[in-house]
Amino acid sequence: MGRAILAVFTGDLVTALVVSALFTGAFLARGDERTYQPGTCDVSTLCVAIVMPASVDAARRGGFVCRAVARRATPVKVLAFLVAILGTVEAGYVLSGMPDPEPRTEPVGMLDAAGKSRPPTCMTTASPIIGVVGILHRRMRPRGSSRDRPDVVRTGYGRPGRGIAMGRGAG
Repeated sequence: MGRAILAVFTGDLVTALVVSALFTGAFLARGDERTYQPGTCDVSTLCVAIVMPASVDAARRGGFVCRAVARRATPVKVLAFLVAILGTVEAGYVLSGMPDPEPRTEPVGMLDAAGKSRPPTCMTTASPIIGVVGILHRRMRPRGSSRDRPDVVRTGYGRPGRGIAMGRGAG
């Protein structure tokens, strides 16, 4: 139980760190004038086009880490459920009437811009879906893991401490 909770927490932390690093890198590489729409704190379309596919990768990494720590599939499903619920709540909050930020007349720092920025509606509504799809992606399983495959039978033969994975028809 403790390993499962740690796995969910770690997977969420990895996803958040990768997304934060992504936004920070985009802001530092592009500057505030190309990251946001001119004169506003609305995120530019090009920045959204760059960040959305990378967010899928961040969610995949979080799901992979969760799976690697837990060594089971259930905590990954719990992580996906939490991302769906929290993302939907956040989207509801943002879409329900976030106040319009004041116009941006001078260059702003990264933290100020992040606090005042307003993501586009498509990004807000797609974030929970992207998170769930990324986390539940089938390639999140660590390589060489045959324990969860129903078509593989593990035997005690082979090198000491390791079983040999054989298909059901093999004998």
